[in-house]
Amino acid sequence: MLAPHRVGTLLPASFILSFLSVSLTPSFVSLTLLLTSLLLYTKEASLYQNRVSPKAIYLWATLTASIALSNFRPTINALSTPSTSIGSLIFLSGASSLLALVPIIARHSIPSTGPQMHLIVFPTLWTVTWLGVSSISPIGRLATWTPMSGVESYQWIRPFFGLSGLDWIVAAWATVAAELIANPDDINQMHAPLVDIGREEAPKTTQAGPKRLAPLTILFALTVPSFFSNSFPLPPLSPNTTPVGVACILPQSSEGSQVKRFIDETKKHTNSAKILLWPESAVVFETKEEKDDALEQVLNITAGPGGQHVWVGVSFEERVSGSSSERDGLHRNGLALVGPNGVEMTYYKRKLVPIAESFHQISSGAPPTIHTIELPRPKHISKEEWGEARWIPLSASICLDFSSPLTSLPSRPALILAPAKTWHVDVGRAMYELARARGDELGADVLWCDGGAGGLSGVAGDLQVGSGSWVKTIGIPYPAGERRTVYGICGDWLVLAAFMGVPGVIFMMGRNMNDAAVEWRRRGQDLLGRIRGAVRRAPAPPAQTESLLDAPVPSG
Repeated sequence: MLAPHRVGTLLPASFILSFLSVSLTPSFVSLTLLLTSLLLYTKEASLYQNRVSPKAIYLWATLTASIALSNFRPTINALSTPSTSIGSLIFLSGASSLLALVPIIARHSIPSTGPQMHLIVFPTLWTVTWLGVSSISPIGRLATWTPMSGVESYQWIRPFFGLSGLDWIVAAWATVAAELIANPDDINQMHAPLVDIGREEAPKTTQAGPKRLAPLTILFALTVPSFFSNSFPLPPLSPNTTPVGVACILPQSSEGSQVKRFIDETKKHTNSAKILLWPESAVVFETKEEKDDALEQVLNITAGPGGQHVWVGVSFEERVSGSSSERDGLHRNGLALVGPNGVEMTYYKRKLVPIAESFHQISSGAPPTIHTIELPRPKHISKEEWGEARWIPLSASICLDFSSPLTSLPSRPALILAPAKTWHVDVGRAMYELARARGDELGADVLWCDGGAGGLSGVAGDLQVGSGSWVKTIGIPYPAGERRTVYGICGDWLVLAAFMGVPGVIFMMGRNMNDAAVEWRRRGQDLLGRIRGAVRRAPAPPAQTESLLDAPVPSG
């Protein structure tokens, strides 16, 4: 138990930690400290009674205010008016705080059945809660309490369990930290004996310290794979990689039409890049004729007279005209990959930003696909070094689409084209980190091209803020394998099986092990009692005296 004056400091600490932690890119360490503080406060303040406690309302209001203040700057201009933006911010902050408190308070109402469940209950509740929220929320993982920065030690988990794996790790660290803070004397009991053979009655102290330190050891052990996994970009020039020049087209000139500006800027970089991407909604087409004409001009760059044999990802917004009066006049956001053979792949945005896009755009229900391109041999590489044809599997998603998993892909992409358009650098960083996490889940690189004001663009960890086209040569694995990652195959089903099925097994094992331990301890005490009784009943052996006549005579 904590001292009353220490309990009083937990609420202000939660306000400060939530301000620092629950931003658009939550930090692993600060989020762990916040959950630790909340676990301690909710336990000591007894918020888990059968009725709603006023302290629970105070805590919810504190978290809501802190999160709203933390995200005020990047969201004030998110919607058409500041008042609408502020109202949406307060609503999201309140909903986020409420959803976070549900598993925290529920954790104290679930009885623990042994040391095995000690580490399982809250991390499981926490993981399943945010997994469910992200699957039904229109903005997916955005605005959740999932760590997006400072996760290098556990980044290897993403290809196996996705972002939910990091949710579990954070909650597990918070559980262990809260228990050690609330029970500091347990650490001093590490060497306490289980059975005191000098007493008749059963001992009252157990090895609670080692039981709580065992999860700590497991969490440290889970960082070991990070020392053997390579999170750095692949070298462009090596026997196991294919060098590919990629570019993000962000023209600074405002002269001429949108189409002309982007085409002129694209022509400047076709000599140094083979895959060039335009940002989200780079051009707007009101008619089909405008779209066809623009794509024809791009085709002339890729395969026409003087063509450079390149691929251009044209991001556009087009007016939709159909038989339905509800759809007529609306727009949709898409990407067309134009290559030497024409339009080789088309993708339309699936997740729209609520309010800002959902009223005047329509979303697509078609999942992303894989398109494989054959790269031409660079002039500076000989035929012997280049070998056979080198193929690069590509896929695409647009901005908010990365808030949901991309597990519907039939094979593993080597590069994901990711046009975006954000309104604040913090929002751009949050979406970039989310896109990079989705790339880690699939084992793919992400070409992120953000055309928004102060947008963040980059690939392979090399970032740029603001306008201005850039080119970078990256290394793609050679040969580009199509074997998917574990998460790419199983998706969240593996997460549900691991974090819901395994705790049930451990729960049953814990019960059986506890029952067996009690039984063996009873038998041990019974055996010890019999031995002691037998020792008391045995007659004392007679004292043996040595006769002087039998003693050896010393020689003279």
